[in-house]
Amino acid sequence: MAALEREDAASWRGMVERHRESLEELTSAADGVIAVTGRDNPGRPEVGLALLMWAAELASAVRPDAAHDQREI
Repeated sequence: MAALEREDAASWRGMVERHRESLEELTSAADGVIAVTGRDNPGRPEVGLALLMWAAELASAVRPDAAHDQREI
């Protein structure tokens, strides 16, 4: 979100697109890790958490006004 605020609005579309592509790659990698690890593997939850955090960052980039408004409350 902070990166979008520093950049010209014309570049936002490209920034969000690159972020989305990264999210797709991370989702694929997480899926691969989850497919080959057991449910009791201590590293397994970390994969999901990393994916969740990256998705949250993407969501805040796509809707900067909503995210900004919530921080003000």
